[in-house]
Amino acid sequence: MPTQAIHSALLVLGNSEGLPWTTPSWQALTKVHGLPWDTTDNAPDDARSMIVPEWNVRVAKEVKVFVQKVLSMPEAEQDDYIIAGKGDNNSAGRKAWKDWVRARLPKWSINRAIDETLRAEGRGPYQVMAERGTRKLPTLEEAQLSDMRSIVANRLLGDKVFVGSGTLLKTPVL
Repeated sequence: MPTQAIHSALLVLGNSEGLPWTTPSWQALTKVHGLPWDTTDNAPDDARSMIVPEWNVRVAKEVKVFVQKVLSMPEAEQDDYIIAGKGDNNSAGRKAWKDWVRARLPKWSINRAIDETLRAEGRGPYQVMAERGTRKLPTLEEAQLSDMRSIVANRLLGDKVFVGSGTLLKTPVL
């Protein structure tokens, strides 16, 4: 099963209407109220960033250029470019983004929100173990979590993850 680094996933989602940063549920979870790389026009480079207090405007602009580069690339190339460690014009923005996500991730308690959602639906790991009568943690298939994707996405990101007013998830969320 392919995996994606969280700092990559958070950028790739941005191709879909600013997800996850523009949704009230994500903002409540992370306390980040807007696109992290947003800046005000004509703000001095050494001024504090609007959204990320750890950054100044110069760093936010570097991250923004990096994000724009990523989102302009074909999907198949995005993840490799995001995780690349090579020295290029976007190295500073790439590093600032990655470092910020790594530092903030534990504070956001995303895993706890996912666990709570799964438990509320009777799909927590220990609930599945009890149902199956085993002491072994279930695999994703054994826990039958594929049908939980929409519920978890809705909990984390709200109704903006769906196509129209339906129940189909937008492609980047899949």
